[in-house]
Amino acid sequence: MKLLAVAGASFTVLAGALTTVPLLFVGQPTATTACGGTGSIDGHAVPPGVESDARVAAVRTGIDELVLLAVTYRETHWGQAVAGVPDEQALAWLGDLAADVDRTALAPGGATAALVGRPAGVALGDWADPIPVGGQHALGFAQFLPSTWRAVAAAHPRPGGGAWDPYSPADALTLAGYYLTTLLKDANGDVDAAVRSYGTADFPSALAQLRSTWQAACPAGGDPFGGQCRPRTLQAYGAVELFTPDGKHHGIDIACQEGATEFSVTSGFVFDVASGCPNGTHDVCGAGYGNHVVVRFHGRVPGNAEDHDYYVIYGHMLTTPLVIRGQQVEPGTPLGQQGDSGLSWGSHLHFEVDRDAWNTLRSIDPSVLLPPWISRTAQA
Repeated sequence: MKLLAVAGASFTVLAGALTTVPLLFVGQPTATTACGGTGSIDGHAVPPGVESDARVAAVRTGIDELVLLAVTYRETHWGQAVAGVPDEQALAWLGDLAADVDRTALAPGGATAALVGRPAGVALGDWADPIPVGGQHALGFAQFLPSTWRAVAAAHPRPGGGAWDPYSPADALTLAGYYLTTLLKDANGDVDAAVRSYGTADFPSALAQLRSTWQAACPAGGDPFGGQCRPRTLQAYGAVELFTPDGKHHGIDIACQEGATEFSVTSGFVFDVASGCPNGTHDVCGAGYGNHVVVRFHGRVPGNAEDHDYYVIYGHMLTTPLVIRGQQVEPGTPLGQQGDSGLSWGSHLHFEVDRDAWNTLRSIDPSVLLPPWISRTAQA
């Protein structure tokens, strides 16, 4: 048991070393929905960006999102922990893993700092446990021992390539999910035992609080980025386009940041999926859409009095999509990550809506499915 200072407060927390991971609820329904939601532990609400990352990790690993959130709350209070370890000491404990940490994301105004609600920045030593376990120190958002992190990372290649970053909430939640899957098998399906092996204290009460306060919430207004950012419009619908039969752009290009999760804005089923396309090569992989997902639904959209089949295209994803062909989706289902694959010059989401056939020449203005605060015209 140790006292961790936390940004803006202090909490008594047992920051256990991650030596076991996620809790798959075998045979039991999860409390989460495709739309994700919000809940609290000890009166502290889960940050929206952390919830989004946990939802994607749950999809990738099969571990209940609320289990991942409960574990990481007890470990680092969803990134609010301030352990006070000097950065030089944390670097020494990280060893070769230090090269994999994106310190720019932790700096003031950085992506990780903003995501966990610490705009002034996060120090490496904030998420470093000064109490050793077997000669090692738990580190990062999910408090992994370096040897455990290396083993789990080696068994699961990172989507999009590159090294897993223990200080990235998205990476840490995903590897925690993979690790907990193994621990759960070792514990014969006993979730509490698996989490104890992970080293997390007082997990049952955290999970109970999260379940009792959880409120599902679809992304407001059909935002394909689920509120992670204020998307910037790069190319409008109908703009001049060099690579279409009629010389017009048949979607709207919007951007959050590379790797941002993209969510379905409608219900329907997955009509098509493409993967295996590299980023930044400006080629026709995936019919020019690169890694992509097409969601088909039958119904009507604003401004149309009749039902039609609609095909919603999410193009240029970073890596393999999170869904498979034929899968049912709902508003808020994670589909993939923003990228730069296919005929793309710069990371963004190509969002297109075709009517009655998946054919770019059958497109309609996709803004009918987007919230009004996403600009319909390109922004400088």
